[in-house]
Amino acid sequence: MDGRSGVTHPDTRGTIHLEDAEVLSQQRFAGNQFILRVKAPACAASAVPGSFAHLTCDDAIPMRRPLSIMRANPEQGWL
Repeated sequence: MDGRSGVTHPDTRGTIHLEDAEVLSQQRFAGNQFILRVKAPACAASAVPGSFAHLTCDDAIPMRRPLSIMRANPEQGWL
C-alpha cells in the first residue's frame, strides 16, 4: 500500500530485480541534485514513482546506494 494515496500495488509489492544497468544520461541541478537515467528493462517493467532502486557501482564497495525512482518507461526499458 502506498502510504500517501492508499493505493495497493499487488503486482509489484516485494518484487526484487538484480540487473546490470547502463547509464543513459545524467543531469545536474542546483543544490547537488541529479537525475540519472538508466537502461534497466526488468526494473522499469514494475517500477513506480516513489519506490527505490538500490545501486552498486563497484564490487569493492559492497554497500548499495538507495535512489528514489521519479519516472519509468516500461516500453523503452528505462528509469
